Amino acid sequence: MQIEITVDGQAQRYEVEPGALLSEVLVTDQAVWLDGRSVNTSLMLAAQAHGRQIELKPAVEAPPLMENLLLPEPSRC
Repeated sequence: MQIEITVDGQAQRYEVEPGALLSEVLVTDQAVWLDGRSVNTSLMLAAQAHGRQIELKPAVEAPPLMENLLLPEPSRC
């Protein structure tokens, strides 16, 4: 099947399998915004993006997990 999407203002046309994920079409390490909303391309079918606007934005790095944890102080026995 063929899909047409606009990526960063540029019209794109792709030939995809019906069950293909958007992550298989848009191979990027950037954040993907679909019609102004952030989406997880690993959970969205490429066909669902047909005719829609996609914007690629720099991904915001999450802080390391350990920095977010409040660990109790070790007991002194």
